[in-house]
Amino acid sequence: MLNRICKYLIGKIEEKLREGLSPWNDNIARDEWEYIEQEVDFMLPIGRLDVKGKEIYRGDIVKTKDGKLFEVVYNKEYARYQLGNKRTIMPLDELEVVGNIYENKELLK
Repeated sequence: MLNRICKYLIGKIEEKLREGLSPWNDNIARDEWEYIEQEVDFMLPIGRLDVKGKEIYRGDIVKTKDGKLFEVVYNKEYARYQLGNKRTIMPLDELEVVGNIYENKELLK
């Protein structure tokens, strides 16, 4: 359903732009965009690179030096990125990105 809403919204925006109008004059489009913002989990880069020089994103699955796998999450309470529910500080330059929670969720089992 979300995919259908995205396509519909993009179509409405393109249509308004072709007409020379602002796409945000339509309250329905604005409401649908707010729904999409709430339902879509954007993978955001955390501003760090792994041991191979690959950018690390929220939602990535990373391997530590000792071979343990963790999801990179954002902790709102502490306003920082961390590995899963670990509250210890982990040197980010010792991590290797091995997948992400959207394509490789089975790695965390």
